Amino acid sequence: MAKVTYKGMASPDSDIYNQPIQIGGHKSSPQKRVELTNPTVVYDQKKHRGELELICTVEWTESHYHERIESYYLGRTKTKFELWCQFYDDNYGKYEWCRCLTTDKAELSSEAIASELLRLIWVAESDGSSLGQFDIVTEEGLLTEDQIFAIGAEVWSKIEGKL
Repeated sequence: MAKVTYKGMASPDSDIYNQPIQIGGHKSSPQKRVELTNPTVVYDQKKHRGELELICTVEWTESHYHERIESYYLGRTKTKFELWCQFYDDNYGKYEWCRCLTTDKAELSSEAIASELLRLIWVAESDGSSLGQFDIVTEEGLLTEDQIFAIGAEVWSKIEGKL
């Protein structure tokens, strides 16, 4: 039996919304990059999930009527690390899971693996699309809010030609 720790999306009365607003941006120190072996974008919704560890939840808030909320999780098999995403599918009115990316196992920290998997999936998703950087980090897991914003700044500044 697979063990999944479910941490639902942040509700409007969540502590994350009661925190003071930070003006002037986030501390975005450069991330130490790691090299992963055979990273592959897969987008597989049929694969069985094993035990997952929360990386983070982020939100794109384009308007009151359209938003994208995704929770990212790190999964492990005997030979692979996997990046899983949980999202709300409004076509079917339920939360869905998708295995987005896999890479060969390596002797690296969970934080280093999570950082690089998140960077790789955002590069893949934003390449050739109008997807902009997320607006809010609503839940921290393996990565802190500052680490997540630093990854986002790296990905989207390259896309916008700022680096």
